[in-house]
Amino acid sequence: MPDKKIMLKAKNKRIIFNEEIFILFIIAIFTILYFIQILELSRRSRLLPVIITVIVSGLILIRIWKSINIVKNKPHPQSSENVSINQKEKVEKKDIHKITKIFFPLISILILAFAITYIGTYIAVPIFIILSMRYYGVKNWWNMIIISAITTLFLYLLFGKWLMTPLPSGIFLTN
Repeated sequence: MPDKKIMLKAKNKRIIFNEEIFILFIIAIFTILYFIQILELSRRSRLLPVIITVIVSGLILIRIWKSINIVKNKPHPQSSENVSINQKEKVEKKDIHKITKIFFPLISILILAFAITYIGTYIAVPIFIILSMRYYGVKNWWNMIIISAITTLFLYLLFGKWLMTPLPSGIFLTN
């Protein structure tokens, strides 16, 4: 399956990059936030996390650099006067679809972060998984329910039982 590419136009150049660049920027932001948290540790205990953070940041920058292509513009064979209104509307709809496809993961993850705080992990995560799968075109409700239940069960067993780390329970599951 070929990589989906997004194009930005400048004066005489086009900047083309893969859709994965947005995911890389999100990971880079989380890496920076993690690095800020590491600085609060004592000098001896932050050595390994700092090394890992620097390596991850370097790999992210390399991947971002490789996913950007700059190409000089070539004159378009069809002038804008010859393009019909219907074709312009189709292009606008495609642009809106690209924008929603790019920003949906970012916005949904931010909403998930707030939802986990208020309604709890074990309620917010299944809702997030079901809505995300529905957005990306999964039509079988049983698959969505089973996958969200298995993922929530995995989170419960991993963090609640094995690691004994409490996850946010929100207002519904408080003791």
